[in-house]
Amino acid sequence: MPRSRTKLATALFLTSISLGAFAVALITIVLVSAIKNGFGAFQKAAISPALALLGSCLATLASAYVVNLQKQVSEDLAAFTVQSNQQLEKLKVELGSKQIAYRELLAAASVYYYTLRSSARNRWDASAIQEAEGGMIKASHHLIYVEDDLASGWQIFWQQAQYIFREVRDDESDRLKEQLLKDKIVQEFGASDRANLRDLHAQLEKAAKSVLRPQQ
Repeated sequence: MPRSRTKLATALFLTSISLGAFAVALITIVLVSAIKNGFGAFQKAAISPALALLGSCLATLASAYVVNLQKQVSEDLAAFTVQSNQQLEKLKVELGSKQIAYRELLAAASVYYYTLRSSARNRWDASAIQEAEGGMIKASHHLIYVEDDLASGWQIFWQQAQYIFREVRDDESDRLKEQLLKDKIVQEFGASDRANLRDLHAQLEKAAKSVLRPQQ
């Protein structure tokens, strides 16, 4: 609402209060006089305009109240709109961070898994595996943006991949490394929920895709 209209409404409000008080005082005087002397021509002539003035003042007060109420509603709506926009922007940032986190964590785990599998099937490549390990370290800061189940599964996958690499790395023969690595990738571990590295990677991939590609 323009500031000039607000000032005008305030002025009308104060003027109406003054005129209303004057009208009430006049009516009171007339009524007191009528009680003492009876309703004469003067009293009858004076009370009608006084009542009209009082009615006009009440109408003006009601109008000023409506204007003030509209102003308050307008200000509250503007504040609510600003707050809603801020919350929406914050939600967009959080959703964007979550999407990025799932993508980066899955990518790092996939690089590690397929690097190990490639070394098992083709040729032992310790430097490539160490590079994949570096990718896991770099991606780990995204863990705070994902659900606890996926974060836990990702860390278990990483620990098992590290364990497999260390177990195989110390063997003297590259050919034996490749065979041992192939066996370790499908070897189950765990006391209760037994799984192997291949299964862990498949679980991570499924969980991440459910977020990155939600069902329509």
